[in-house]
Amino acid sequence: YYLVCNYDTLKKRAELARFLVPLNIPEEMLGDEEMKNLNQEYIDLKAEFQVYHTQLEAAQKDSLSPNEIKKEIMTLEQEREQLNTRINMFKNKNNSPEFKVLLEATNLLRREQEEEAKLSEKYRTQRGQLEWTDQQLLSSQQRLIDAKRSLSVDNTAE
Repeated sequence: YYLVCNYDTLKKRAELARFLVPLNIPEEMLGDEEMKNLNQEYIDLKAEFQVYHTQLEAAQKDSLSPNEIKKEIMTLEQEREQLNTRINMFKNKNNSPEFKVLLEATNLLRREQEEEAKLSEKYRTQRGQLEWTDQQLLSSQQRLIDAKRSLSVDNTAE
């Protein structure tokens, strides 16, 4: 029962086992420097193989199968056809004289609204300038009156 339930996992382990089997090298042979270096290189390559194999499995797990890709392509092509049909229908609708008149009217309305906004802003600016000028005039008139009073006081005091 265990073998049947875990068949895929056990199959993968069996396939990988032949590449990951440790070498049984007698101790007297590992005393040789060249043999020691070769054994270390073998261990490093085995570890590198495990890393690459893990990356391969992750990439295969994340990627779509060819059948899924074909289905996705077919779906996208159908959507493209539907969009092209809608675009053509919209173009045909928009070529009518009524639409052109409506389009021209909306463009004219938009231009008029922009012009109105510009004029409104200009009016506010000029109104502010007028109020500032009025204040300056009143201030100047008050200074003139004060100057005349001071002159008349100086003349009467003498």
